[in-house]
Amino acid sequence: MTVEYLASPISVQTSFTDFFDSPYGSTPTTWTSPSSGSPEPCELEDLFSATFLPASLDDPTRDGPRLPQELPQLPPNSTPLHVAEADRETPDNWVKRNPELVRLTGKHPFNSEARLSSLFEAGFLTPAHLHFVRNHGAVPRVTEDMARAWTIRVHGLVQREVTFTLRDLSEQFPIVTLPITLMVHVLVLRHTAAWAMNGLPLEPDHGFPVRLVVPGQIGGRSVKVFLSAPIMKVTIIYIIGFGGSSVERDCTNGSLKDNKLLPTQVEPDQARAEKHWWYDPRLVNIPGDSLIESEMTDDNGNCRYIITELNVNSAIAKPDHDEKLVVSKHSQDSDTTLYSMRGYAYSGGGRRVTRVEVSLDNGVSWMLADIDYPEDRFREVCHADPVYGTLDLSERDTSFCWCFWTFDVAHSALAKCNALMVRASDEGSGMQPRDMYWHVLGMMNNWWFRVAVNKIEDGDKIVLHFEHPTLAGTASGGWMERLKASGQDITKPVFGDSDPGEKPDIPEVKAEEIPLTKPGVTRKITLEELKSQDREQPWFVVNGEVYDGTPFLKEHPGGGDSIILVAGEDASEDFFAIHSAEGKAKLAQWLELTIQKKGITPILQVLRSIFLDEMDTETKVWVISANKAEEDILCRDELDALFARHGPHRLKLHYVLSNASTTWTGNRGRVDEELLKMHMPKPSEQGIILVCGPDPMITYAVKPGLQAVGWDIENFLVVF
Repeated sequence: MTVEYLASPISVQTSFTDFFDSPYGSTPTTWTSPSSGSPEPCELEDLFSATFLPASLDDPTRDGPRLPQELPQLPPNSTPLHVAEADRETPDNWVKRNPELVRLTGKHPFNSEARLSSLFEAGFLTPAHLHFVRNHGAVPRVTEDMARAWTIRVHGLVQREVTFTLRDLSEQFPIVTLPITLMVHVLVLRHTAAWAMNGLPLEPDHGFPVRLVVPGQIGGRSVKVFLSAPIMKVTIIYIIGFGGSSVERDCTNGSLKDNKLLPTQVEPDQARAEKHWWYDPRLVNIPGDSLIESEMTDDNGNCRYIITELNVNSAIAKPDHDEKLVVSKHSQDSDTTLYSMRGYAYSGGGRRVTRVEVSLDNGVSWMLADIDYPEDRFREVCHADPVYGTLDLSERDTSFCWCFWTFDVAHSALAKCNALMVRASDEGSGMQPRDMYWHVLGMMNNWWFRVAVNKIEDGDKIVLHFEHPTLAGTASGGWMERLKASGQDITKPVFGDSDPGEKPDIPEVKAEEIPLTKPGVTRKITLEELKSQDREQPWFVVNGEVYDGTPFLKEHPGGGDSIILVAGEDASEDFFAIHSAEGKAKLAQWLELTIQKKGITPILQVLRSIFLDEMDTETKVWVISANKAEEDILCRDELDALFARHGPHRLKLHYVLSNASTTWTGNRGRVDEELLKMHMPKPSEQGIILVCGPDPMITYAVKPGLQAVGWDIENFLVVF
């Protein structure tokens, strides 16, 4: 199951004029207070009087025009200058992306989000390079000529079909700018075509040249690279785009299996087998278009399980995950020093967040936090500008943006609590529930946000170690992972020994092992055969087994490119990070061969050559052996024997496991900067780094980690 906590706000500009003739940083054309009436409309410049391209493809130094000082200001737009290393072998090898974004689904397609700390510190308006991305395939490569000729077709049940160019949109419709929050996860009631964000053309990942935005509703319907709007006589309108729509549209089998809130009693196998949970088998014929499935509806024609508006939600940003606070053991009862807890909240449908509450005693009692609404500042200033058009929220009382809350708590109070909890409610009386609502897709969970407070005594001090529920992407950590490993039910978390109520006696249930192999497959191949296989008929490795992905290229939800990208490589890390039990079961169908594991790894060969050389008594070696489980450690007996003979003066040996059992007493985690800093030597002209392992680990962990601690990987890194 997945639990989503993170919302990403943007300033979506629905104007589009000349982005070059207006001097960036100049004083906006005009603004007034609401009491003095709306500002005089500005003369908007010609749509295509200058270059129309994203900043990353034209001039990365550009920022949007400055807003009036009374409004929240645009953050610096740190446009990436280069294609990220992870994208160089993908169809997106022309898109420049922030390498610090957390990738959620491996190399391709690109799905990512910023770390909570970076997002929160950016402020009310989020720069494009920190904005979340959800793509289902390769990003369409739209040139400037294509953008100038771009059209949007409105058709179906309309009196007259019409097609608009971007110039038509800018000349025939009002140009306005609105601050809105988009949430990853919309009955389209009122939608707006947007072609700019934060005063600049949309970046490729965000829908260049034009996208749809629907304030107050889930981001899945804010389709990118907007092409067509078929109007249908059904409850839901599907807007058709390509290159990143969160709607899974397949007109060949009528399946539409995304963004649903299914009943909690529907089990995964039942949902897969019974199609009526997903759609109505009646087909809707759109004139001039393919057949499109309508949603499953009740007797009144209402969509039964479709997700539309966002629900109320909140999160704690400060203290951050892994943050530490030191308090005095002797004065903890009288320490009145204040710590400022901070976070955000939002709701959907234009509803205002009316209350944010914090609990320090596991939800027994609650205290009100202070709330700041930056969106309200947009109601106090009416602004007109040749680029932004009109920005006037003075007559609008709906709320489509996130707000920020703060709560000051004494160090002495923090030292006594086992968890920090926050909940919010909105003007529709919606409130975050205590418990998680489990369903097969895991969407829209908005239960109380909890941060565990772990205490470590250090002499006359107590170190408070804060632990968030989970971390984005494949990173290991968070109290949910820790409690699950200890056999607890993470949907009913218990923190500390002094929690109210008796700690439940939860028997540890061993997870069902899903076989990834197929009986009768015995052929073994060498690494050389694996590497030489035709990439158009890709073989890849998962857990030491070789799979032929060719029959699945057309069916794969992430597109065939996702499989071709890992041809000849160990794809275990990415596969287990994102695939469900159903995906694992399907994998066995494509098992063709078993990789012939070599008895001696390249690293072990190097160790033998060093320590069996009686003339060499000075060479020192540091070894990190990173594996998933203890039984995966290859040649451990020989490694331990070498360490017993030559360590710790000439040989330092360190094991780390990413999926260790409860009996493992060694280090847990993955290869990262901290691990390399702790267990590898400092950079040296007399040293060399040798690495053997899966490409994702080398690309995303080892290389960045070595660079971060100062190693020149171009000259001192050898990859086997």
